[in-house]
Amino acid sequence: MVDASTESFDDLPRLSEERFFVIGGIGSGGHATVMQAWDRQLQRRVACKVSLDLSALDTMNPEMLEALGITDSAREDLCEAAAAGRRYTPLREARLLALVEHPNVISVIDVGLFQLHFIALVMPYMPGGTLEEREFLGPWEDTLDVALQIGRGLAAIHDAGILHRDLKPNNILFDADGRPFVADLGLACLVNDSLGMGDRVGTREYMAPAVIDRGFLDVRDDLYAYCMIVYEMFHGHSPFASMADRERGRVSKPNRADRVPRSIDKILARGLAPDAGKRWPNMAALLGALEIEHQPTRRGWPWAAAVGGAAIAASVAVGFLVSAQPAHADACEEVMSELESIWNDERRAELRGA
Repeated sequence: MVDASTESFDDLPRLSEERFFVIGGIGSGGHATVMQAWDRQLQRRVACKVSLDLSALDTMNPEMLEALGITDSAREDLCEAAAAGRRYTPLREARLLALVEHPNVISVIDVGLFQLHFIALVMPYMPGGTLEEREFLGPWEDTLDVALQIGRGLAAIHDAGILHRDLKPNNILFDADGRPFVADLGLACLVNDSLGMGDRVGTREYMAPAVIDRGFLDVRDDLYAYCMIVYEMFHGHSPFASMADRERGRVSKPNRADRVPRSIDKILARGLAPDAGKRWPNMAALLGALEIEHQPTRRGWPWAAAVGGAAIAASVAVGFLVSAQPAHADACEEVMSELESIWNDERRAELRGA
C-alpha cells in the first residue's frame, strides 16, 4: 500500500542543489509549491513540486525558521495541519504516479530531499499550461478529441486502483504539442486504502453533491468531475445554474447548442446524475459512448445508426465487465436496459436492409 504517513523521509535520496537551477514559480497550493527549473543533469526543463517536511520543524533552529518566515503561531498551525494531512506528501504522490503508465498521465522523473528540509517531486515541465487557461471555440470534433485523451488518462488511473479525487481544469496540463496530461495525484488514494478513503478532500466545485456529504465512494465520483469538465469545454459554462440544480441533476441549456450534438450532451448528463447508481458504471463505458460520437461514419451514412448502436452496446457491455471498481448491484440492469434501447429488432432490420 502506498503510504508515507509513518516512515522517515531521512531515507530519501538527497537531490543535489547544484543539479537544479530554479527559473521561477509556476503555482502553489495548500501543501506544496511548483517551480520551473533547469535540470543540469538531464539538460531539460522540469517542474519541481516542493513541500516542507513538517516533521523537520522540531529540529530546525530559530534562525532557519525565521528565514523561512515561520513564526511560532505559524508553526503551531502547520503542526496542527500536519496531524490531518501528513500522509499527503510528494513522496506519496510519486509512488501513486509510479503505478500508472499512460501517454495522458504525468510521469515521475525523480523524488528526494531538497535543501535539507524539503521534499521535491520532479516531473516533466508542461509549457502548454492548464485546461483552465484554454478555450475551445473550434470544431466540436477537436474538443471531443482532447476530452477523450483526458478521459483515457483518468481511466488508466482507475485501472491502477487509484481515485484521483481532485480532478479539475487546473490539474490537467498540456505539453508543447497540445497533448493533455492528467496531473496532481496529491490528494489521490488507492481504493483499498480504508484510512485514506475516509478523508474528505478535493475541490467542492467539481464534486457530486453526495461526495460533499459523505466523501468519495468509487470511480463514479471521479467520472462526475470529468463530465463537468467536458461539459465546460464544449459549452463554456458550468452544467448547473445553481447548487439546487446540481442536487437535482438539472443540466443547464447549452449556450452553444448549435455546435455540439445533443447526443453528447445526453451522454454527459448521465454522468452528472446526482445518484451515482444512475451514472455510467465506469470510464470504459463512458468513453465507449463518446468514442462512437467521434467516428465520422456516425453522421455520414444512413446505416451508421445501426452500426453505431451495435458498437455502443459492445463498448458499454465490455466496459462494465472489465471494470474492477465497485458499483451498485443494479448496474447490470441499467446496462441491459441501455443495450435493449440501442440494439433491437428495428436496428437489426435497418442493418440487414443496408
